Formats: sequence, structure tokens, C-alpha cells
Amino acid sequence: MEILQELQVIEHALQRVAWTEQKRLSQILTEHNLTLPQFLVLVSIHRRGTGCPIGKLADEMMQSYPTMTGIVGRLFDDKLVVRQNDPEDRRKVVVNLTPAGKHVLERARAARRERLADALKKFSPRDQREFLRLLTLYLTQLEKENENQ
Repeated sequence: MEILQELQVIEHALQRVAWTEQKRLSQILTEHNLTLPQFLVLVSIHRRGTGCPIGKLADEMMQSYPTMTGIVGRLFDDKLVVRQNDPEDRRKVVVNLTPAGKHVLERARAARRERLADALKKFSPRDQREFLRLLTLYLTQLEKENENQ
């Protein structure tokens, strides 16, 4: 197979993976009464720890400040996050997960891991390791390219 054909096959496969994973994640999140943006905000807050500024969330998720305020507002209404004034700068608002927010995030992540494990159990242990190695290699290269742009 010539290189152009191989690239087309890879491109198509990556599109199918992205589409299928997006659909699967949306189904899982719907079961947990979350939208994808809400889930990603919960993940970001959890990863950052305590006192996550709304502005940083907006930047990280490439959203406008008003859009992020709306997403955080809905999470607040669902009692998944709390908003507080930044102790160092009262003009800024920081967001933290509530125990309910941590719980729903962990449940959604566990459901996602379970579905991933179900798909990967059809691979041999050796193929699983090779898949992880190649995926890590590919993602590392993509991240390097993104940093240079």
C-alpha cells in the first residue's frame, strides 16, 4: 500500500475512533445528567485541586468567560460545584468541587473506564501494551506539534 493510501486509512480510522468515543462518552454523560462541557469542567477543576479561577477554566477550555460562567452556573445549580471569592483577590471567583461533584465525576469516569476495559479485553495483553505504547507515542508527537504552533 502506498503512503498516501496508508495515510487515508489512518485518517479514516482516527475519525471513526473519535466519533465512536464521542458517542460513547455522550451516552455515559447523559446517564449521569452531564453535558460534555460540564464533564470537562469537572475534570479540570478536579485536576487543578482547590480554588480554580473561572478565567483559567475558560482559557483552558477555549471558551469565553461568559460561556464558562454559564457552564459553572449550571454545575452550581446542580450542587456539583461551589463558587467563592478568591481569598487573594476578592474581585476574582474560584470554583471548587462539592462532594456531590466529586462523586458524579468519579461515577462517570468509572463508567467510561469500564467501557474502555470491555473493548480492550478483546486484545491480548501484549497487544494492549503495544496499543498503549503506540497511542502514547502518537499523542506525545501531537502535543509537541501543538506546543510549537
